[in-house]
Amino acid sequence: MRNLLGRTSLPLLLAATAGAQVLPYGAPSPAGFAGTLDSGGQVPFLGSPTFFLRLTGATNPIGGILLVGPTPVSIPVSGLTLLVDITTAAILPFPAPLTTLALPIPPTPTLVGGSAFVQAVIAAPFPPFGVGLTSAVSVEILPDPTPTRGYFGLQDFSFGANAPGQMAILDLTTVPPSFRATGNLGFAGNIGSNFSPKIAVPEPGTFAFALGGQSVNQFVRVFDVSSDPSGIVAYTSLGDIPVGAYIYDWVGHRECETTPDGSLLFVTSGNSSSNSPALLEVFSLASLPGSLPVAPVQSISFANSGFGPVTLDVSPDGTRLALLAGSDNNPPVRLYSIDPAAPTPLTLAANLPLAGFVGSADPHDVHFSPDGTLLFVSGGNGFFSVVDLTGPAPLTLINGGTWPAAATSSDHGSAVAVLGGTLVGVLGDPMTAGGPQYHLIDLNETSPTFGQLLTSFTTNPAFGNISNHRLHARGGIVVAIDGGGATVDCQMVDVIDLAQPDPINGFVSWRVKTPTYTNLAPPGLASIPRDFDLR
Repeated sequence: MRNLLGRTSLPLLLAATAGAQVLPYGAPSPAGFAGTLDSGGQVPFLGSPTFFLRLTGATNPIGGILLVGPTPVSIPVSGLTLLVDITTAAILPFPAPLTTLALPIPPTPTLVGGSAFVQAVIAAPFPPFGVGLTSAVSVEILPDPTPTRGYFGLQDFSFGANAPGQMAILDLTTVPPSFRATGNLGFAGNIGSNFSPKIAVPEPGTFAFALGGQSVNQFVRVFDVSSDPSGIVAYTSLGDIPVGAYIYDWVGHRECETTPDGSLLFVTSGNSSSNSPALLEVFSLASLPGSLPVAPVQSISFANSGFGPVTLDVSPDGTRLALLAGSDNNPPVRLYSIDPAAPTPLTLAANLPLAGFVGSADPHDVHFSPDGTLLFVSGGNGFFSVVDLTGPAPLTLINGGTWPAAATSSDHGSAVAVLGGTLVGVLGDPMTAGGPQYHLIDLNETSPTFGQLLTSFTTNPAFGNISNHRLHARGGIVVAIDGGGATVDCQMVDVIDLAQPDPINGFVSWRVKTPTYTNLAPPGLASIPRDFDLR
């Protein structure tokens, strides 16, 4: 039996500092040099023989070095910015003309939880030193190639009409995965309005942001989850952040997200009338935990967008926000640049007029790839699009690609995951019974099968599947929920490990029953899971 988490052999100086797998920070220097450093979607897990870092946005014609150290800094030097403490850093060669450098991680258990900070120095024709310095990355060595926790909002049907909404933590380090904590959110109303349609948790995992619903809970409630509780709990609420409009709480239609560092919160709201506007609000979280924001620092309204989904995704480096608007009166996706230090943090960078999403065929999900180079947009009607984000302007690589959806519906989820070291799109069919209901699309741009269906599979061939209203992935672990339908059918969470093939079902997977707010393993009716975050 295998633990869900994993890691590799990386010859880096490691410090026992909190990290977030591979997280970019800083900016290239000097002005004019655009080199960045990332892992191409790889997860740095103990014993991984294939982990690498790569240079993008620049070439390496002469050669360079990697600075690898235990301490991040930001020190300006004659137009350059050192992002790793050079006094404690190791220096590794980065030979020309390589732009990818293999850094296998040894299977040494003491490396788990350690972090290294890495920046590349590349020979480049820039004065005064003839070099360019890339942006940097923090690399945290994980025990396995998976997330450790899932944070779920739940609509409880086990105690009648007045059962409270809840938040629960799914432990992804156990086999099978199991819920380790559940508690009452304290929202007003009954089961029709007292649940959270989305829980958002930034990378540090200190706070959880629970989106309210309708007008009785027109706020985001903030909880302290830093103690990582086990069992039945009463979460410590820090208070509420007021939201400017009624929250249409059907799963996957309104959302909240944070930047990875927890500096900003993004919230969409608005009712379900087709001619009503949806609202995107941006809140600064700089004063947490001492005080909560009472008003947004920026608000953007989208006309005639109320009926369709208005959902979000934030790039892994926290510099971009993708907003999906599932209404024909709006472009399917807007791409914003994020500057947390600016008075209005969001600047519109591009509108993406994607094909295949017209009439009732709403796009319903949008995800950045783990390395931030691609944007994956999908709809339950069987269409998807892929956008390249590496150039000066977004480039649509696939416009109106198709996948074998068995139903036409906007209630659908997708994700971007890692399979065998390369990126794949994961699509969840919006149906509840029969046939393969997960589909993998090749997102490796150098592959001859780029954009094509790789495989389809199910997690429960005998009794059908959940209807996959929301999916999220981290590394090779994919988690999916059912957000609607008959109560008895909507109490499961699917956890799929793409690193473990299964000869019958495609991949090893687990179906985990959701808890009630008083019982982690209820014998009867439980709760319907809503949108969630993985950390």
